[in-house]
Amino acid sequence: MTTNPDTAALRARLEASRAELLDAIARLTEQDFASDLGNGESVVETLAALAAEERATAAEVGGEAAVLPGRESTASLAPQAVHDLAGARFETLRVLDAIEGSDQRDDVALAAIAATAGREEAAAGRIRERFATD
Repeated sequence: MTTNPDTAALRARLEASRAELLDAIARLTEQDFASDLGNGESVVETLAALAAEERATAAEVGGEAAVLPGRESTASLAPQAVHDLAGARFETLRVLDAIEGSDQRDDVALAAIAATAGREEAAAGRIRERFATD
């Protein structure tokens, strides 16, 4: 399977957005994870929402169930939320693999997946801003 430039760039952006998000939360305490980001959501709620949105996007463009049977759609603890993000990314990359293996380019699907990276970039920015030290 050959990777076309559009999907290769999207894979790189997904990798970079996830690295940025993980770096933004790397030094947070348990209390920080429970803190409001200024929009009524805590950090952990934001992470859980990112995972749920990514799963929904992967399901929409990949044609599968967004939430596996028996799986909670949100996580209440930071480790669970981070683990859920990893699972959601696995699903996204499977969909991207399928797009790459197809003979037809799917610009709508690629744009939807790109929005996942955009949400992560925005969340990382909000987290950095909230916990910036002077």
